[in-house]
Amino acid sequence: MSVEMIAAIKAKRLAKKRSTIKGDDDVQPNYTDIQRILDYDVDVTRDIISRERQWRTRTTILQSTGKNFYKSLLPVLQSIKAREEGGNKIRVEPVQTPRATPIRQVTQPVVYNRYDQERFRSKEETEGFKIDTMGTYHGMTLKSVTEGSQPKRPVTPLPQPEKPLPVMNPVRQTTKRVSKTPIIIIPAATTSLITMYNAKELLQDLRYVDTNEKKAQGCKRENEVLIQRRKEGGTSVPYRVIDNPQKLLDDEW
Repeated sequence: MSVEMIAAIKAKRLAKKRSTIKGDDDVQPNYTDIQRILDYDVDVTRDIISRERQWRTRTTILQSTGKNFYKSLLPVLQSIKAREEGGNKIRVEPVQTPRATPIRQVTQPVVYNRYDQERFRSKEETEGFKIDTMGTYHGMTLKSVTEGSQPKRPVTPLPQPEKPLPVMNPVRQTTKRVSKTPIIIIPAATTSLITMYNAKELLQDLRYVDTNEKKAQGCKRENEVLIQRRKEGGTSVPYRVIDNPQKLLDDEW
């Protein structure tokens, strides 16, 4: 092939490539793929935000969302400030407004009255005595008319006899006689050598009897045993034997 034919084939091939290759304006973008990518990013971002934790500092901790400390602290601060300012505050005397001068009442001149002369004629008629010329006895009793306006005699009340006060008999306080019998306290345990079963034999007769033996004989356990200790000269001294010191009174200790 000649050089001219090869050049013609190349020119034809280039012209065909130009017609077969599409430009950027000819390519239509695929919107479905872009929308899928954006939706995926939104889901991932939402998941990340839901797991996100806010970093708290000493400033953010004091910022409470449920309670407003400013409303409760502000009245306290205002009362403290008012108290401090009240001590140094200069007392301002109240300004007294001038009082209005009272209006004097003008006395009217006496007008002539023809009935005023009756006041002066009363002295001439009664000659200075206190006699009511206009008085009447209507509605009055004979006793009140005869007595007139004399002052009533004061009625002295009759003295009432004094009632004798009842004599209170002094209440005799019955004092309980405290027993002076000596008390012997023994152990309350049944395994002890001396019990309430054999205390009388041991302390009075000076002989030992086993507790189990006394139980076998059918002896009953007494809450308190009274024994007699013999002394020289044929005398005896009584003793109380107990095993529960809580029964003793304060005077018996």
